[in-house]
Amino acid sequence: MNTNQKKLSIVPVPHPQASILSPTINPALRGNDNEDLLCGKCSAILTDGVSENTIASRFAAPFQLLIKCPQCGIYNNLPAKVSS
Repeated sequence: MNTNQKKLSIVPVPHPQASILSPTINPALRGNDNEDLLCGKCSAILTDGVSENTIASRFAAPFQLLIKCPQCGIYNNLPAKVSS
């Protein structure tokens, strides 16, 4: 089965209220979807088999959800629901 790969958008400076995942190894998340999410800067695999749709349906953050790439240190935007 071929896996789709999608680069995430990068965030140069996180907002002070952003929720940040800071994994120490890649991939940070593993699942069974047909999509991998890649770092928008260095293309490291941040999620293996976890799609944007899964992130959006299962994760929520008060402002925004970011994942810091352990390889290059850049912040990537995850498409989580914004909860107030």
